[in-house]
Formats: sequence, C-alpha cells, structure tokens
Amino acid sequence: MPWAAPADVSGSQTLTNGDTFVVPFGITTLSVTMLGAGGGGGGGNAAYGGGDGGNGARVVQTALAVTPAESLTITGGVGGAGGSGTTGYSNASAGVSGTLLSLLRGATALMTAGGGGRGTGATWTGNPFEGSGNSGQDGADSSTGTGGTVTAGAGKAGGAGGGTGASGTSGVSGTVTITWG
Repeated sequence: MPWAAPADVSGSQTLTNGDTFVVPFGITTLSVTMLGAGGGGGGGNAAYGGGDGGNGARVVQTALAVTPAESLTITGGVGGAGGSGTTGYSNASAGVSGTLLSLLRGATALMTAGGGGRGTGATWTGNPFEGSGNSGQDGADSSTGTGGTVTAGAGKAGGAGGGTGASGTSGVSGTVTITWG
C-alpha cells in the first residue's frame, strides 16, 4: 500500500527568481500568489522630477493542479533599475521596467505576473512649464487557461521617481508564495 501524506500536512514557501519548488508527497493542488516586480523610477533633472515606476501585477490561483515530487521553477520578476538623474538642464534617464515573473513546469508557463512599467526621466525642452517625467504603467499579465485572478498594480511597488537632480529608485523584485495542505 503506497504511503500517503497525513491530512494535516500543510505549509507555505515564498520564492524568487531562480528558485525551484518541489511538490510535497501526497499534495495534488497548490494555492499560488504571484506579486510581479515593480518598474524603476525615472531620474530627475535640475528643474523637474522623474516619473514613478509602475507597480507589478498580482495573480492568484487557488487550486493549481500538480503532481507530488514534481519541480516547479520561478523565473524573472526582477525589479527595474532606477534612471540616472542629472543636475543640469538636460534630459534625465528613464527607469527600467520590471521583468515578467513566471511559474514554470519544465518550459511551460503555468502562471505569469507582469512587471510594472518604467518611469520616464525628466526632460528639458527649454520651456519652463514642461519636463516632469511620467509614471510607468501598472503590470498585468496571466497565462491563458490557468484560472488565475489578475489585479493590475497590486504586486510589488515601483520605484520612486528622482526629485530634482536625483536618480530614481529601483522597483521591488517579485515573489511567488506557494501554500499547500
């Protein structure tokens, strides 16, 4: 007679880019919450601040079917870097968008959560009424057919836009929380 996990076996684990989760023996469904990475804030210049990075998406799957002992891999979900600021009257750098966070079975994406968009850098056109950076778009993405509930902008925070003359901050990297039992 095969061994079965006791009914009271439960747990939770939070994972990030490059981590692997091995499904515990006797477990056939998982609850998964993915928080996509935030985008980096744009840099400011001598006159204007940069735009904030967008927040990542939140994707929830309450009954993901799995096989005991199979390996699931987390990829991506890296928070975007902040853009460089400048103390001059010139254009500052934009931030970098957060990367797509994926939960993989082999090469197949079971779930994904979009990263936040980049904040733009402050610009200088010579017009004193223009130039503030624009905020990045909130992330939203889910793989087709997995039944995950997507909430744009409810994932990890985007970086703040740099104030006048300052660099933007980096977005927060994404996480995947897996619960079983």
